[in-house]
Amino acid sequence: MDSLPKGQISFTFFELRQLMASFEEHSEGSLRSLEQRDAIYQLVDHIGALAIPPLLRQLFVGPSAAQWATELLIRLADSEARVRRIAKAVVSELQTATLPEPCKLPVAELLGYLGEPIPWPEFSSAEDSAQHSLCDLAACIDSPAELARTADTLLADLPTTEVIEFVEDFATQEPAIAIALIDELLLRDTLHERSRAALRQLGVSVSVEHRSLTLSIGALHAPPKRPGLRLARHASGRSVLVAYARCKTKGPRQYRALSLHLESNGTLSQCEYLDQVPRSTVESLLLTPLAEAGYEISPAAPGALRQHAIFGCRLRIRGGQPMPRAYFLGRDLLGLSDEHMPRRSPRSRRRTQDAALLARGTELLSLGRAELARDLLIQYAKGHPRDSEALATLGSCLVQVGDIDRAREYLSKASSLAPQVGRYHWNLAALAHREGRSGECFLALKDYLACSDAGDASQRSVARELVASYGLQRTSLARNDERDDQNGSPSPRTRRK
Repeated sequence: MDSLPKGQISFTFFELRQLMASFEEHSEGSLRSLEQRDAIYQLVDHIGALAIPPLLRQLFVGPSAAQWATELLIRLADSEARVRRIAKAVVSELQTATLPEPCKLPVAELLGYLGEPIPWPEFSSAEDSAQHSLCDLAACIDSPAELARTADTLLADLPTTEVIEFVEDFATQEPAIAIALIDELLLRDTLHERSRAALRQLGVSVSVEHRSLTLSIGALHAPPKRPGLRLARHASGRSVLVAYARCKTKGPRQYRALSLHLESNGTLSQCEYLDQVPRSTVESLLLTPLAEAGYEISPAAPGALRQHAIFGCRLRIRGGQPMPRAYFLGRDLLGLSDEHMPRRSPRSRRRTQDAALLARGTELLSLGRAELARDLLIQYAKGHPRDSEALATLGSCLVQVGDIDRAREYLSKASSLAPQVGRYHWNLAALAHREGRSGECFLALKDYLACSDAGDASQRSVARELVASYGLQRTSLARNDERDDQNGSPSPRTRRK
């Protein structure tokens, strides 16, 4: 809302103080949990336009404040009037105050969103700004916790189509981390199957294109060192698994913690996740309530706790329940990654990967990106040498990149494997005609005309005309040969030899 009744003004000033306090929390790295950020988002929504002036001032404080202010101002720019108001205010501030160098990137992002020109050459295009942002993001993804948080934020803040576009852009800058991010996103059961298939296709595309990557992403799968592990048992048969570990932040010790509540049959019923909290908060919010509820709490071995967790998660999935968001954010505390997923056979995984290879290669070819499509289609064809449609697609791709000899080989194989498909013969004839191989063109067109699915009237007309023309040439040559034989002179073909 852009204005508030007078009776709410004093309350709004209190809210503004809360909003300003969030900048200190953001700079300390303690504003990380979804619940904390959602609370600030709701606060800004309630304050409305009154939040714009103090947020503008934060753009000039430092990079952390500018980043947080940009995020909140973009949230406020939810109407044309708000966009114009914020844009005018930002431009005015930039004309009267000097923006620190480290603040330029987030402010460039804000200006780009508002449709305003960016006054700094290094950020003069949205593409430059986006590349810097992606590189900054990649630098932050250095642990399983950050990887999970990034995936969770993307799915919470963006429509799925934009998530896929974001990851595709990210892959151009940081392919190794993009692959890990795709794997993380694919674990989320909230994804629709179409989105899941698109991410798989993107994943195999990046993997094939960058198969010589030397960047190590082992840290993205390494569990935290020396986590605290507790097993709480109740007389009813219910149990709770608790894991906590110190965060890598500087300053006062902060902890992350995860608790998994299991029913008496072992099924996971609920999760709780804490991030950036003191050790005492882990005790007061997770362990003390369990002791007061009659649970017997004892230290636990990592292997035993992991097995309990895996069993509980799989029972939950078999029961048709989605996995809680909190589980994904904290599962690395138990050394878990994708163990909650049902196990699939190597053959099933291979089929899924192959389908993604073919689909992505075909998509790239249709988008005019034949160079990128080629490697994917070749890799698929190696494992499926009798898939005529894939071989024909690969042949067409090779024609586009100028690899004519191999294109002819794959087009010929496709037409041999499926002689009843007229399209394969037509493509082979088109390639032969392009190269001036009239004999091959004639034979391929005859095969094309013999196919029942060759129903395109214009193509059939061209095919008949070329076949008839070639037939006349052959007849003429034969008569010339016969006449030359009678006269005792060599034929043109003999002379050419």
